[in-house]
Amino acid sequence: GLARDWAFVDMAQGVLDEVGKADLSERMSEELSLVRCEVFTNGARATFDPIQRNELLAKAIGAYEEYIDENKYATNRPQAEGQLVELAITYARSIDIALKEAVGEEADTLRESKIAALESAVARTENLMEEIEALPAEEQTPDLKTKRLVLLLQKGDIYSRLAGSMEDDVIFSENAKEVLENLIFDAGEGTEL
Repeated sequence: GLARDWAFVDMAQGVLDEVGKADLSERMSEELSLVRCEVFTNGARATFDPIQRNELLAKAIGAYEEYIDENKYATNRPQAEGQLVELAITYARSIDIALKEAVGEEADTLRESKIAALESAVARTENLMEEIEALPAEEQTPDLKTKRLVLLLQKGDIYSRLAGSMEDDVIFSENAKEVLENLIFDAGEGTEL
């Protein structure tokens, strides 16, 4: 709430530090680590300062990537990866807003940050889809199938954002088109998407 409602990220981290001193189970420690990542995201959404928002979003991306790398077998790792993909898209939108006023080296730096976050997000979507597709058919629940379709939609969105970030792009535009066409055929008629 401190981060989400008032953008008090440092204070929220202090509260989480106090909670972390308690004797927590492994699952609760994983959840606490994931909440630490969410604090940066919530703080970014609560601030009206575009520079601070981009800094907090970049910190959130770094925190999620660190959490995922350190907790490869955590039960909430797929959730964290999904949140990281959504966060990369949010970060790209925020950078697009900042790019309207940025020039020169500042604009180049912002564009590079955006591209790096989006390329990482593409890899995450592919990883999550592969995990779902690797499950036996009887374990692929309707929720997992829907999650895979949402990941395809996000992947197409990410590719189109990458295409818009490049001059004379052909590859990312074609990738976006191919992914979104696959989504249409995979989803078919009568699905929620």
